[in-house]
Amino acid sequence: MIVEPLADFPGTQVFAELVVNEIMQVTRYHPFLTQAICSIIITNLNASTRVQAELDDVSNAVEELFQKWGDYFRDMWDRTDAEQRRYIRVVQASGGGTLAQIQEAGGLDEATTQRALQKLLKRDLLSAENGQYRISMPVFAEWIERHSKSVS
Repeated sequence: MIVEPLADFPGTQVFAELVVNEIMQVTRYHPFLTQAICSIIITNLNASTRVQAELDDVSNAVEELFQKWGDYFRDMWDRTDAEQRRYIRVVQASGGGTLAQIQEAGGLDEATTQRALQKLLKRDLLSAENGQYRISMPVFAEWIERHSKSVS
């Protein structure tokens, strides 16, 4: 999607492997976020007449993403219930953990914890690998961190 969005697009000339890896790291392959960041980078490159993106362009695109698409992140947050929010915060604060660790830190019973985590997995807000849960998209975790005082 990044280096070959169109047949004739010179993606590998625009997006070096290091830049592609950074985009994938911050979005964790989320299609909308990947496309939004790439679009911002291309627009900014065209405005500056540069032809190749650099790592700073990814950071700048994330900042612009928060400005232009802040409502997207707000909507993801607003569509979570109190238990889900609790566990997103637990996972964010700890950097991840097992079901037992998350349940203990969240302070709710096992059934409630499992139900909340399953909803978060289904919505792709959390991911689980080898029994370890983490926030799926680092860019979403960053948005939460920046808005921690305004999100409840």
